[in-house]
Amino acid sequence: MRNIQRADRGAVSIFVVVFTTLLITVVTVSFVQLMMREQQRATNADLSQSAYDAALAGVEDAKRALSLPGSSGQDLSACNAIASVPGMNTVDDTEGQGRGIQVGSPSLRQWYSCVTVQTRTPDYQRTIGADELHLIQLKGVAPFDRIKIEWYGKEDMDGSTTINVGDGSEVPLDLAWPTTRPPVLEAQLMQTSGNLELSDFSHGSQTSIASNTNTLFLYPSTKTTAAPAFINDARIDPTGSPEAVQCWTTPGTRPYACSTTIHIPRPVGGTKADRQNAFLKLVSRFKGTQYRITLEDSAQPTGSQTVYFDGVQPEIDSTGRSGDLFRRVLARVEAGRFPYPEAAVDVTDNFCKAFIVTNNRSDYSSQCTP
Repeated sequence: MRNIQRADRGAVSIFVVVFTTLLITVVTVSFVQLMMREQQRATNADLSQSAYDAALAGVEDAKRALSLPGSSGQDLSACNAIASVPGMNTVDDTEGQGRGIQVGSPSLRQWYSCVTVQTRTPDYQRTIGADELHLIQLKGVAPFDRIKIEWYGKEDMDGSTTINVGDGSEVPLDLAWPTTRPPVLEAQLMQTSGNLELSDFSHGSQTSIASNTNTLFLYPSTKTTAAPAFINDARIDPTGSPEAVQCWTTPGTRPYACSTTIHIPRPVGGTKADRQNAFLKLVSRFKGTQYRITLEDSAQPTGSQTVYFDGVQPEIDSTGRSGDLFRRVLARVEAGRFPYPEAAVDVTDNFCKAFIVTNNRSDYSSQCTP
């Protein structure tokens, strides 16, 4: 009887040891798997960031290639065609497999495998701040006579599905402008033909079909009105009013809440084909917004009226690689900025001016109290 009890006690001990060993093994294996999973996740995150940085390096190299004299007129739409631009100093990958252009140290194994540049784009897209000024070159691959302006995109709505659009009859002050209403856009056209005369920019040179400079104020409204024309300049006609532009209170799938197509007159002394230089000065009043501009030619059949911009806002498509992980970046860049003064004097606090007409130099004083 005693021998049987001792045998039972030994079996229980063996069972406890085996169960404890299995438990420890399961916990250890689970912990190791968790560590390996987290390590793999951290490695992938590091490689992803590394590939993204390589793609950004490709964007910067493309911008540098566009600024070099040898890039003018060169086709950069092929992968890594920027490497052939005179003056570009790029290094092929060290593995010798033609995978792309090396970025940084070879030990990092970073490179961008493909970077293409499209200098001709179907539109111009940008974000403008409140009372900020943008000067946009209107240069198309073909003649155009209309410009389509769209503004107030999804990000401007901040998750809301409806916006507050007035009927165009009220003009609230800056502080009273509703927070959910699209801003007023001030659009000024400036253009010349082949023969430039300063007198062509005066009001006297404007005709019913030709003008070199006009300004329209595009007011968000629920009204469906006829397409405006730059020739209807509210500043010239003292009885004029802002142009009411249709905006949808529930944009739905539309990328922008407000949209209008404006007719562009031919430049003074020429036709639309003689338009040598054209610019659009855009100012967003009361608040900032996203916007998109498209050039059109009304003489073309419906569906093929879009005229591509030529070298105004090139699109760069860069694919970066780190190890076996890829990241792709699509960016629009400004090919050239034109300096344009926003104000003669810009001050934050008080401004003081003092004028003295005198023949005595000692009368001059730098003290001025506004």
